Amino acid sequence: MRILFYLRHFPLDAGALQGGTARAVGGLATALAGLGQEVFVLSEAQTGESRRNGYRVLGFRGPRHHRAMRVGAGLRRWLQQSVVEGDVPILNGIFHPGVYAVACYLHHHHHPYWVAPHDPYAPAIFRHNSWLKRPYWWLFERRLLARATGIVLLDRTHARYLRARGIRTPTLESGNGYEPDEVPPMARLTWRRWKPIRIGYLGRIAPWNKGLDLLLQAAARLPQPQPRIEMRGLGSTGSAARSLRAMAQGLGLDCRILPPDWTRSGSELAAEFDLFCLPSRFEGFGLAALEAMLAARPLLVSNVGGIARHVAAAGCGVVVEPNVSALHQGLWELLEKRLHWRRMGLAGRSYALEHLSWSAAAHRLLAGLEIPVSAQPFPTPQSSPRRRPGDSSP
Repeated sequence: MRILFYLRHFPLDAGALQGGTARAVGGLATALAGLGQEVFVLSEAQTGESRRNGYRVLGFRGPRHHRAMRVGAGLRRWLQQSVVEGDVPILNGIFHPGVYAVACYLHHHHHPYWVAPHDPYAPAIFRHNSWLKRPYWWLFERRLLARATGIVLLDRTHARYLRARGIRTPTLESGNGYEPDEVPPMARLTWRRWKPIRIGYLGRIAPWNKGLDLLLQAAARLPQPQPRIEMRGLGSTGSAARSLRAMAQGLGLDCRILPPDWTRSGSELAAEFDLFCLPSRFEGFGLAALEAMLAARPLLVSNVGGIARHVAAAGCGVVVEPNVSALHQGLWELLEKRLHWRRMGLAGRSYALEHLSWSAAAHRLLAGLEIPVSAQPFPTPQSSPRRRPGDSSP
């Protein structure tokens, strides 16, 4: 029995992984290999084969356009020759034509498959680019999910969105995790008690998805002196960054949008903030928020992401609805607790170290798939370089 992850843009080279979905697939694949599973990641980003942390990456020449709704000839041939009964294909992505194409091929050849969308089908996701997503749902996505053996969710509560849309396919929760080298040593952690407050965000500069416009409006309601807001973009910022800067200027806020820093882990970057905010309108899990927990930062997160219930359980922050009024109240509540930020941050770090490892996520996935954990790990080659900080989706 093999676990076959499909992610069209997963890189073949041994460099650091970028993007929340690629990091989630890589982290889970590493942990599964460590638990004795034979794991493949199938990619159409480039051709070739490589090994990363115990799992194999097989790259095939994909369609010329990355959004093409068809399977490349090389991957189609491999699926035809190599997929056998008992293999567990897990197709990663949401509203992605490549995922639908592979699912159609597997369904046509009577191979069961699982889907891992990495984002919830929450109402907010349909309100952005609704002219495209709504017809795509009715024509393709709904069929993809209905035909699947099961759906892998980053948080079990996201099943309610599927049920509301008429999808009765079984679900299981895997969650996300962290790599050991992403945990900053305690000796490097500091807390700036009396200096001006820095509210931070780490991830894609995507105002609608991540609720960054809501955060600016909420912060503008705080009394003077207002905290500085720092957003560390990962990937291209473009027009979204310009619009946020213009909004912040109009609101009279000190807001800085910083360029990516690929030389340090996400937890090291999060440690530079006093508070970490993830005000997303929709969110799968929130890897950046987990990195902030490892950095012992107090958090303000919206209640839509999988990380929210862990923040609440750890007592390391405030969980609110993704709207301006609730975010303002959450910020005010955290500011009043400034003398307790160190205690809150350390509680979150301790909770994350105990409950949110990739190994724990892999155990949950295997239990849901009813796959026994092998006594011996799959042979693991030399580890790949440190992962770059990814976004907060995943």
